[in-house]
Amino acid sequence: MGALCPGSLLSSKALLRVLLAIGFLLFLGRLPGRTHSNSGKPDENLYGDLSLDIELPKGLDLPCSQLPGADKTLVVMKTGAAELEAKLPTHFNTTFRCYPNYLVFSDYGEVFQDHVIIDALAEVSPTIQKSNPDFALWRRLQKHGRSGLTADELSGSDADPSDVDGRLDSAGWKLDKWKFLPMLQRSLALYPDMEWFVFVEPDTHIFWSSTLAYLRTLNPDKPQYVGAQMQIGESVFAHGGSAFILSQTSVRAAVALFEEQKDFWESMIDQHWAGDSILGDVLRKSGTELTWAWPTFQGMKPGAIDYATVDYDKREYCYPVISSHHMSSKEIEELWLFEQVWMARGHDFVRHRDVFHGYIMPQIRLRGDNRAHWNNLSGDFDNAMDAQGFVECRWRCRTNATCVQYSFKDSKCAMTDVPRLGEYQRDVYSGWELGRVQQIANDMAPCGNEGWIK
Repeated sequence: MGALCPGSLLSSKALLRVLLAIGFLLFLGRLPGRTHSNSGKPDENLYGDLSLDIELPKGLDLPCSQLPGADKTLVVMKTGAAELEAKLPTHFNTTFRCYPNYLVFSDYGEVFQDHVIIDALAEVSPTIQKSNPDFALWRRLQKHGRSGLTADELSGSDADPSDVDGRLDSAGWKLDKWKFLPMLQRSLALYPDMEWFVFVEPDTHIFWSSTLAYLRTLNPDKPQYVGAQMQIGESVFAHGGSAFILSQTSVRAAVALFEEQKDFWESMIDQHWAGDSILGDVLRKSGTELTWAWPTFQGMKPGAIDYATVDYDKREYCYPVISSHHMSSKEIEELWLFEQVWMARGHDFVRHRDVFHGYIMPQIRLRGDNRAHWNNLSGDFDNAMDAQGFVECRWRCRTNATCVQYSFKDSKCAMTDVPRLGEYQRDVYSGWELGRVQQIANDMAPCGNEGWIK
């Protein structure tokens, strides 16, 4: 979605879309407010008019910009020079329009599209900066800027899962682990009065309404470290890409410990490959334990989720949702727009079931039984059955009573009984048995008293 700047000349079609967007939100804002009960089955009428075919121009008074608690919350984004140009513009046009306070940290300091990008590594010990092999890219960036990056180092299309930019052997990945603790330190120095610090990455989407609704149930004066739990060895920590939240109390304690023992913690970072794991160790040593908050914090994108999942004794479908990971720019734009319309309908936050019925199901219905260059994640093609073409693959699914969707690639047909939306992928062809998928949606068991995880 391109940014519409005040005073720009719009085509009649674009102007019509803008006027419709404003009118649509005004109309939805006049609808009676709805309580967000979690009992029983969802009312399908709630999801009938959640159109994503609108544009919300700059300057529009968005629902997400009027939320209590936002003024005391800082959003901190960690990125890298190699992915910045491909992934940040979408956030400038969508999510960042909701945040009154935010910082962007990278491995190179610059001004990009009128936004200040802070070098997260500027305060790392000079000896490490000058000689550590992990800092080879950082040293090159200081000398040449982003023009010194090779074509292979730059992130390509973030919509194609075959474009892997998170390789363990990539120069950007080696630098990434060094950013967490200095980023925490600098965030506190720049915003010492913030009650909450929310950490995200460019392929992370957070529902801002859900985030602030959750924070209103927590005490920022107590140690708080909340996110999707992950474990490496003995270390349990919040996965960085799934977003995590820290209270001011925890940030101050962690920064104090890091500053007191900087040489020790930098040596620990040097020996490890995951910076979020080391951050978890610092937080634990400074008095903050992790609150295991999956599935409210989610490591997958909505299109990849099995909404019938039950894990850690939690039924994902019923819980509030704050974050999603591995998101393309288009998916971030769509979920951000979904939230604006959802909030204009009078809702305080979003549950996973709202995403399933209001975002996933309408897109599946639109895509129907023949979607080119789309992988609906029906299975692993290496273990799939042979098929002479997409038509045969579709026939195999239709004649299998338990099959609800299928995908075809290179004479292989994958099928599954789990409905998923999936994601863009070249040379993959997918389809759904819409009646069966809709029946699964209709038969989802009612929710209980699932609420915020504390």
